[in-house]
Amino acid sequence: MGLEAEIGSLSPGKKADIVLIDSARPQFTPLISALGNLVHCGQGAMVRHSIIDGRLVVRDGSAVYADEATIMGEGQAAADALWRRARA
Repeated sequence: MGLEAEIGSLSPGKKADIVLIDSARPQFTPLISALGNLVHCGQGAMVRHSIIDGRLVVRDGSAVYADEATIMGEGQAAADALWRRARA
């Protein structure tokens, strides 16, 4: 593809998408195959850190560039409104 200078390895100056998973979770027990456990039992809540294009976007399980409290509040308000309409 001709992108060897930009992608394909973890090197300074190259783009990187990396997800670090917390394997010290009950879902990873028993740990027979880390990849197998991840594929069959993996959940978004297991993501500890996420780096996209070299930028840290999830740190310690929380979004860096999004206001999670506001997003969750808006989602709850939308669900509450939907349930009110459904019960009417």
